[in-house]
Amino acid sequence: MSNTLHGTVIKNHVTSYPTPIVCNVGEILQIIKEDEKWNGWVWCRNEIGIEGWVPKNYLHVNGNLGTVKHDYNSYELTVHTGEEVTITCEESGWFLCINSDNQVGWVPCECIQIRK
Repeated sequence: MSNTLHGTVIKNHVTSYPTPIVCNVGEILQIIKEDEKWNGWVWCRNEIGIEGWVPKNYLHVNGNLGTVKHDYNSYELTVHTGEEVTITCEESGWFLCINSDNQVGWVPCECIQIRK
């Protein structure tokens, strides 16, 4: 997604993981498992033991290790029906959004209707 879009939340989403994994380019993560529901996401652990979901295509995968190709933060936004968000990118079924409080985080695409 190259252009910024705007959307309206049509389904509530509450963050499942209050402590996000934050990764920087070149960091090596241990890949624990692939997500069964969200194709393209892998559960990873960083060198200090923090775990979280990371888009598989953000990693150069070698066995059960992944080298981070893009800076990444797994923070999820809690959103409520009717809320307006700005969408900055889409990744494997999730939008990276900015809410009215300028918080940035991931929200499942199924929770947001893009405004035209």
